[in-house]
Amino acid sequence: MRRRSSKQLGEEKKQHSSSYVSEAVYQIWTSLREGDYINKAALKEPKFSSNVPLDFSGKELRANLFEGRDFSDVVFFATELTASIFRNTLLKHADFSHSILLGAVFEHICAEEAYFCHADLTGVTTHKANFAHANFHSAQLRDMKADNTIFSYANFVNANLEHGSFINTDFTNAKLSHANLAYANFENAIFIDADLSYTNLTHAKNLSAKQLSKAQNLALAHVDPEDKCMAATLQIAKIAQI
Repeated sequence: MRRRSSKQLGEEKKQHSSSYVSEAVYQIWTSLREGDYINKAALKEPKFSSNVPLDFSGKELRANLFEGRDFSDVVFFATELTASIFRNTLLKHADFSHSILLGAVFEHICAEEAYFCHADLTGVTTHKANFAHANFHSAQLRDMKADNTIFSYANFVNANLEHGSFINTDFTNAKLSHANLAYANFENAIFIDADLSYTNLTHAKNLSAKQLSKAQNLALAHVDPEDKCMAATLQIAKIAQI
């Protein structure tokens, strides 16, 4: 991961701290961006020595522990990974498309530009994880529990995040159009320049007008008319953008 200059860090801190993000949340965001959450000294070489990416497509790997290894570019297409644990691993560009990850755990990992298209991540837990630029198009993320996790520039188009919990998470520049965020908890989540066109925000929890005012295409966001609280919050956010 390329380290940023002091000037870049200063500009990013100014951008975040000038909005609604606390210093504590910013420090978490910075440590994740810098990749400090991975103990690189503990990483071992993968169990293969070929330039051809390892392919687990269609395999059944339930309740496996993937720890301390570099699985970048590895293919897990349509793989059964229910209750598996990924801890202190590199998963850059890994392909989890159409995989089943029910109740899986991603802890202290970097999965930048990984693919989770059409994957089932119901009940997945993430902690200090970096999914920047990852692709979750049409993925199932119901009941997901994410904290201190980066989803900046990630693609959640048509994804289902219903009833999830996303505490201290960063959705900066994420594409959330046509996504379902109903009943999800977004305490201290960051939505700077996130695309919320046609996003379902009905009964979203701990999502303030200040958070929403930083997002894009609020006029196209959807809220059930019966959810008067969220409808009012959305209206205030729209006014704040004028």
